[in-house]
Amino acid sequence: MSDIRVGVIGVGIMGAGHARYITDSVDGAVVTAFFDLDAARMDALAKELSAKSGANINQHSSVDALVNDPTVDAVIICSPDGLHPEHLELCVKAKKPTLCEKPLAPRLEVAKKIAEIVKSSGVP
Repeated sequence: MSDIRVGVIGVGIMGAGHARYITDSVDGAVVTAFFDLDAARMDALAKELSAKSGANINQHSSVDALVNDPTVDAVIICSPDGLHPEHLELCVKAKKPTLCEKPLAPRLEVAKKIAEIVKSSGVP
């Protein structure tokens, strides 16, 4: 079975931590793409992890580009909290299984709406 290819939205402290953990400790998974507004931070982490894993890590200029990247099978969302609902909706529309850092949404009613969208999508 081939590795699960993971894209990370937001490579600040949490996103970089997830990406490093996958690279260092998760057999069967490889980081293949990043999106972050800070291009220098994204580039530095891509170089660091590529040196360890040998994988080419695509650096995207938009969330939409990352979720539609054919080298991404699953996504981890580590963007600012208020952007989680928007980013999760994009992942669901692209049919990508997604791990979203907490909180899911800034308000309960938004979290319920997002949970319903995910549930009805059939995305694992």
